[in-house]
Amino acid sequence: MTLASRLKSTAAATGRAVFGAALGLGLAAAIAFQPAQAFAQTTAPAAPAAAATPRAEGSGPALWVIRDADSTIYLFGTVHVLRPTTGWATDRVDAAFDSAQQVYFEVSNPDDQAAMMPIIQRLGLAPQTPLSSLLNAEEYADLEAAASSIGIPAGQMNIFRPWLAGLTLSVAPLVKAGYDPQSGVEMILKARAVAAGKPVHG
Repeated sequence: MTLASRLKSTAAATGRAVFGAALGLGLAAAIAFQPAQAFAQTTAPAAPAAAATPRAEGSGPALWVIRDADSTIYLFGTVHVLRPTTGWATDRVDAAFDSAQQVYFEVSNPDDQAAMMPIIQRLGLAPQTPLSSLLNAEEYADLEAAASSIGIPAGQMNIFRPWLAGLTLSVAPLVKAGYDPQSGVEMILKARAVAAGKPVHG
């Protein structure tokens, strides 16, 4: 088994393990602020040119390289939600991306809301076990106040599973502060991969 095939197997297992977290980051903002748009978006955003992506200062984020006789694997840590002006791109990252024949992400389709919403409905909602049945009166009052602060009726959040409620309450303030899931590194690199005709996996 070559290095590439071993890493492919490992990447698949890792992708399944982190699927919920990566999926939730994109959807929490959609649920919190623009639920209608979560169903309306059917196409990926246009791919920004490498030069248009905000550039990092100094050496930029870490980029790891693994090689053997017939394979070169680049490992690049990504952030799901960023301000549009946050600089992370570097010439090294651009060169590595341009040389890649295939691109692997934690989740291959974070921008496909139509595919993801049924999964969130299955894994993130629990109307049969509402949060109000898991919290005491004081805790539920805190939840109501937190939900109200980000514009969500507590009754709507009451059917969320605890992980989705926590994620929504965590991500929503970031979005209000100017952070945008569409500016996350995965979304930008995926759009570039699709535009370049590179196979995308997750």
